[in-house]
Amino acid sequence: MGTLTFGIALATLAGSIGAESTGLVVLLLVFAAINYALLFDVSPPAGWIGQQCAVFVIVASFFPDGLHYAVGRTSMVLVGGIL
Repeated sequence: MGTLTFGIALATLAGSIGAESTGLVVLLLVFAAINYALLFDVSPPAGWIGQQCAVFVIVASFFPDGLHYAVGRTSMVLVGGIL
């Protein structure tokens, strides 16, 4: 679960920071899709982690509020995962 928490926190940060640029969001989504495919080849649980990270990139890319809010969202994801 620690790996998942760290992965979705990084995905949240990347999606939030890249949200202001459509090209960067597309690049992040391609990277997330490749990450998911590679992790699914390792094992289904690893693929599930990749899938969750990809979903968090998609959701976080909807909020282009700047670095301050991106770090805030990332810290909330980390705290939620720690609980």
